[in-house]
Amino acid sequence: MSRFAFVVGADGPETPGRLKRLKFAASDARRFADRIKRKDLNFLVFPRGRGKFGGDVTTQLNNVASGLVPGDELLFYFSGHGVARHGDLFLILNGTRLERLDSTALAWSRIEEIIGQSPARSKVVILDCCHARETVDEAFDVSYRGGLDDKALEAMRRGSTASTLLACGPDGAARESAAIGGGFLTTLILQALGPKRRQAADGTGRLSMESMQDWMHGEIDHSESLAAIRLEKPLLFSPGGPSFYLDHQPHKSAPDAMQRTVLSDMAASPQSGEPLIRFLDPLWPDPASVTQAKSAFQNGATGVAVEWPRSTIAISSAFDTIINALQDEKNRPMELQAKPREEISHLLEGYVGLRDRSRAIMETVPRRLFVTWTNTHRNRHAIDETLRNFLALANLRVFHDLLVQITTDLPSFARAHVPKELTCWSATADSPDSHWRASFAKLFGVSEPVYDAEILEIDGIPIKGNFRAFGPKQMVLEAAERSSAGNPIVNGWFFKYLVPQVELYLATSAEPLSISYSETAVLRTLRDGNGNRVR
Repeated sequence: MSRFAFVVGADGPETPGRLKRLKFAASDARRFADRIKRKDLNFLVFPRGRGKFGGDVTTQLNNVASGLVPGDELLFYFSGHGVARHGDLFLILNGTRLERLDSTALAWSRIEEIIGQSPARSKVVILDCCHARETVDEAFDVSYRGGLDDKALEAMRRGSTASTLLACGPDGAARESAAIGGGFLTTLILQALGPKRRQAADGTGRLSMESMQDWMHGEIDHSESLAAIRLEKPLLFSPGGPSFYLDHQPHKSAPDAMQRTVLSDMAASPQSGEPLIRFLDPLWPDPASVTQAKSAFQNGATGVAVEWPRSTIAISSAFDTIINALQDEKNRPMELQAKPREEISHLLEGYVGLRDRSRAIMETVPRRLFVTWTNTHRNRHAIDETLRNFLALANLRVFHDLLVQITTDLPSFARAHVPKELTCWSATADSPDSHWRASFAKLFGVSEPVYDAEILEIDGIPIKGNFRAFGPKQMVLEAAERSSAGNPIVNGWFFKYLVPQVELYLATSAEPLSISYSETAVLRTLRDGNGNRVR
């Protein structure tokens, strides 16, 4: 049996007065495609090229679907605008012209025909889309992808041989939101395929379309961050027969033996009523769970638990493996066999110190998050970004330092034990400062040189220990000019970059401080992208 997925996402054309270009439809499709390619789902994803017009995409879909055999599985996914006309649904591409929908958009009737005629054993369709009723809900910063009318829904059900998951029902509105960084339906699916897999699975431990829909409805009913779609929940239409399972094998909720010790030490264990922040990928926390934590703080909660990425946990566990090997001559990696005892002892001391520092970050950052919120929540425009960046930097600091050490000292061991999704973060520069500068730029997508400045004080409170904060060149230079003139640092660097770095530094400081950030700081000794002093 082989699994094939046809994934299309389009933000659409900007059509004044009719359609507004979406922000997250294309990125939703990329996130979904990247997730279903992984081993536990094992889909082969199409199209391989970019189809600008409907004819291009339907031709590619037909080529894939018609070439399948009865034992295969087929998934079709679309994210973007939908326009309902004459009882049919047209999926809008970037090259679509509304006056020529038949030739420039994807007609559902044609897609349904191709999928229905495919020899594949089981099929599923996921539509995170709508008909054009474009508006913006200012209170939630939510863009509507519109809704599906009764005629369009009936056309979807009629004669379909595939289960069909829709973002909303008749006259509902599929939505996307900057707060969660995507469409609600796609974000929920990715959570069900990731950190919420166990909760979303059915009684067999596998993720069926039916069990995922049930889980989604429960999440929407109980999550304030999903309140915008409480009356417009995703709908699943099934032709009957066996369930379509998104995963290949039952999800293993228990960690493997190598990870068990580290997980027991560092995995999140929320107390009753304590919010839980999850990471949806190796780098970034789930925006929805950060928003939930913020709401919990507003309602009196003072603690938070963090479910760190599996890749970070895995590399921490690999580090434990190295420490154990250094202590046992018989089980040392080949790269360490010939090293003298004194060097092994020195390595062991350094590795234990690095491991303990990384664990300290993972243990103290969740407790520090409430302090960070307390100190910054008055700036309501910056708080969500500040909290997310603080968590992302903490996670990067943990796996970056461990990864650089392993790949530098034990390249063969690293190739065997470092998670594939982290290999691109391996040591690529000549010094620790250069490693971190490059990683900082990569995490935040900074294209200009990364400068840094020594921070002497913030809000009149001295910052000890030669602490340096990084940021994009122009932002750091502007902040330094404002600081030297005695003016507040009101550019984007302060809350987006500086505060998260200060909070990470203070989280593991011997004298943890609480700072009421009023955008005043004293900077000195600026360095450029190569680490050279410029001021």
